[in-house]
Amino acid sequence: MVLPSFSLQGRRALVTGGGRGIGRACAVALAQAGAEVLVVSRTQDQLDATVAQIHAQNGKATAIVGNISSLDSVNTLVAQVYNNDPRLDILVNNAAISPIYKRGDKVKPEEWDQILQTNLNGTFYLTRAIGQHMLTAQTGTIINLTSIGATRALANLT
Repeated sequence: MVLPSFSLQGRRALVTGGGRGIGRACAVALAQAGAEVLVVSRTQDQLDATVAQIHAQNGKATAIVGNISSLDSVNTLVAQVYNNDPRLDILVNNAAISPIYKRGDKVKPEEWDQILQTNLNGTFYLTRAIGQHMLTAQTGTIINLTSIGATRALANLT
């Protein structure tokens, strides 16, 4: 539930991993507060469902199929974000791929690289690129989300 006095009217937000779960909930909440939301995910049908939910509540949302797992894909995403509008007020870094559910000695190097590329490097690349725009505009908020796995050890969760 959004507080009546809380308004993001006239603000523009980008939510990565917005096709489902916490990302979808963030996108919907931002739209309910009045923000125009750019929803990013790798999966078109999940994006469509999130945008449809926002539109059904009279919110503003745009779907962008995107991937943050490489610098090139982040650069493409950032170009799309700023293509028609030079401002972005809020960045929600939520996109991540699932952790590896096995002992560390069983994890293949390519599995480890894939997780780091998306969950760590992708978040850095996007924050750096969007952050440069926000610094130039002298305004903006960046929100980074993580899982409970960042704060405690869990058996067989690498």
